[in-house]
Amino acid sequence: MGRISLSRQIADQLRREIHAGSFASTGRLPSELVLGRDFRVSRATVREALRALEQEGLVVRRHGVGSFVSRRVTAGLERLESFTETIRRAGGQASDQVLDIRPVALDAEAAAALHAAPGDRGILIRSLRFANGDPVLYCEDLLPARVVSSVEQVQQRRERESLLDFLRLDLGLDVREAVLALAAVSAPARVAAILRVRPRAPLLRLTGTVYDATDRPVYSTTNHVRTDRYVFTVARR
Repeated sequence: MGRISLSRQIADQLRREIHAGSFASTGRLPSELVLGRDFRVSRATVREALRALEQEGLVVRRHGVGSFVSRRVTAGLERLESFTETIRRAGGQASDQVLDIRPVALDAEAAAALHAAPGDRGILIRSLRFANGDPVLYCEDLLPARVVSSVEQVQQRRERESLLDFLRLDLGLDVREAVLALAAVSAPARVAAILRVRPRAPLLRLTGTVYDATDRPVYSTTNHVRTDRYVFTVARR
């Protein structure tokens, strides 16, 4: 096989090992010399593989020092899964913190998204996701009253790693699809403080609605994502 084909094979293998957490203890990959010996290829081929992983955001290469697993989380948008699960699947240490659960009145925009009437009661859940100890995603999720009966019922969300887990495991809902809009935004002061970035720092905002198997809207969501710690990819075929 040619050098490019070999480099792709090596990149694929290292990508699998990164996602499996093989380098989590130190964050450092073996040296080019060791990788070349292990894969029985030249250092030039190893460099091509590492360059590909660097372009994906999975690896950071430091001249004269070595290659390290990036602190960025790289995740696709093709499947509906919790951000906590995505962070963990990408090889990061994930955690979740619920900041607030409170009743709210649905404004016109939220009511339209949730097939409700303006002024109807809803439950707002504010939460934060961490990757390797850093806050990376701030979420505001809004559930209509027909999905949850009370704030007390939603307190169980604090015992779960994600809202999806709460809906599926505690409420028995068959959540299937999310329709989201992505926009590059400047961090509002309140969000910047939560995510520990400077005001007006660049963030990615995801807004939309999540549906169950019958196409009924289950909740609306607004997420602010740190682009220096979390990278989304889209596969187009």
